Amino acid sequence: MKILSRLFVVGAILSPAIAQSAQHWSALDRITLTSTGTLTVTSDSIAFGTDGSIHVKLLASHVRGRWSETNATTEGDIYKVDPPAKPSSPRGDVLCDQPAAYIVLSYPVPGNLDMSVYVAASQPKGDGTDKACATFSYTEG
Repeated sequence: MKILSRLFVVGAILSPAIAQSAQHWSALDRITLTSTGTLTVTSDSIAFGTDGSIHVKLLASHVRGRWSETNATTEGDIYKVDPPAKPSSPRGDVLCDQPAAYIVLSYPVPGNLDMSVYVAASQPKGDGTDKACATFSYTEG
């Protein structure tokens, strides 16, 4: 019993550190490279290699839906941008013309990530009626 309670305490101490670990993604195409550069995702922010970051709050994870431009059904994590933001690169490029309200990070194939940006006031559902104002593609690393 003592061993089990010690393991529980160790797990409780380590869990927040694991949740805070950053995921690093490299741009998969030229548009993504010039618009956002690399991407670093933590539990509460998304940072862009071109400069800037946004504060996000995870609303739902592993939600099946049509999140990318291919319209294929994939799993995605839905984030609320808080407060809505309009980050720009040093060249002046922005994610969308209006402030981003939601971001969905989806995984079309293992090792790849799509970031779809939404400006609508309501949370995207992934049912094909949501229209992302921009989608950027990344690979691990």
